[in-house]
Amino acid sequence: MKLLFLLCLAVPNFCFGQEPIKHDKLSVGDTLNSVYVVGYFPATHLSKRRKKISLEQYKDKLIILDFMNSSCSGCVAKIPKIDSLQDKYDKLQVILVSPEKKEKSIDFFSKNAIGRLTKIPMIYGDTVFKKLFPHIFISHLVWIKNRKVLAITSTKELNEQNIKKVISGEAINLPIKHDVLKSKNN
Repeated sequence: MKLLFLLCLAVPNFCFGQEPIKHDKLSVGDTLNSVYVVGYFPATHLSKRRKKISLEQYKDKLIILDFMNSSCSGCVAKIPKIDSLQDKYDKLQVILVSPEKKEKSIDFFSKNAIGRLTKIPMIYGDTVFKKLFPHIFISHLVWIKNRKVLAITSTKELNEQNIKKVISGEAINLPIKHDVLKSKNN
């Protein structure tokens, strides 16, 4: 507990999901810096009245960061599928990541029928992970195990076959989601 307190003193803004250090974009094969793993991010829909989440809590699991927002109908529609995968695999932890403010996140979990039924936590007000894993379109999934970025995908790759492979330690080679807009000039 003292170490956590000292960490919060050293990087005070980080303990609230915002930190003053420079963000370097991460790609498949990169390892997350320990600052991002042990840091606490504000979150809703957590058990036991917790108000913050740390990736360190799930260090022995496949972590999938699912970038979304509550006004994305496709993002919301896939939550029941994610819930069923989460229930089926003890070694899986999906975390929704949203740029939306706390109030909007709480509204989603209290007023939306799908939001009320899910057990998946949501990091709200995100600015950190968006910079580490830049994207334009959502849903945007980042697969992490043992601090290593295994894949950056669209929702299409989120299935039992791929989850089983990662959990069992098999190598995966999923197509990387690239958000590139093409115009007449490029």
